[in-house]
Amino acid sequence: MAGSLNKVQLIGRLGADPEIKQMVNGKSVARL
Repeated sequence: MAGSLNKVQLIGRLGADPEIKQMVNGKSVARL
């Protein structure tokens, strides 16, 4: 089974700190 890696880079101003949650299946979700 091949794994994959996704990279996201955000540049700019956010109104608040991102909220990062770990899902049951092991994936991370960031809420901006």
